Amino acid sequence: MIFLLLFSLLNLNADVSNSHYGCWKLESVKWQNKIRPPFNPNLQLYFIFYKNNTLRVYWNFKNDPDTFCERVSSYNFDGEILDETVLWLHPDNSPECSKDPDMHVGRNMLTPLSVTSQQLTLHLNFSGDPLDYIYKACEQLP
Repeated sequence: MIFLLLFSLLNLNADVSNSHYGCWKLESVKWQNKIRPPFNPNLQLYFIFYKNNTLRVYWNFKNDPDTFCERVSSYNFDGEILDETVLWLHPDNSPECSKDPDMHVGRNMLTPLSVTSQQLTLHLNFSGDPLDYIYKACEQLP
């Protein structure tokens, strides 16, 4: 019920021509100054930014689509930092989702983010090394 209410409030006219809005799918990572495929080639990771400052994050595996995690956050983006707070978790999330600290209601995250018309990049850190998740615009929502 809450899920339906939450998504009925979303402006589903996500439009990637206006900065970060729209659907973005993970395409590659940059680690140790090398661009490479995602570490798990079966991972399908999406960020969907809505114009009402709601962000949906969804992932599954190509070889196991029933294993998934999904969350909805409120967010602000100042052009450099993505500030998001988790509002909702899908009730049918896979059990391993709870191991991810970003998959807990109330969790607040501040993440450097850069956007061009072709690419959205989350700038992270992995074992002390910069790690960029590089997303490309996607045409259909997962």
